[in-house]
Amino acid sequence: MPADLDTTWERIRAELRSEVTDFAFHIWLDPLALAAIDRDTAYVRAPDHIRTWVQGRYLQLLTTAARRV
Repeated sequence: MPADLDTTWERIRAELRSEVTDFAFHIWLDPLALAAIDRDTAYVRAPDHIRTWVQGRYLQLLTTAARRV
């Protein structure tokens, strides 16, 4: 991951950590990875087995965290 993506993702992760329990972060959000940013869109990679759950439960939180960063 390029340095700017890595830095951005670490900042987003910090926002997410402050909003959920350690358990929820570890199970649902820690496996995510920032794949790319194109203008105002962040593309997040998620393992197949949690993708639907994360999208349904945490999409708004991810969006809010990314906007803050």
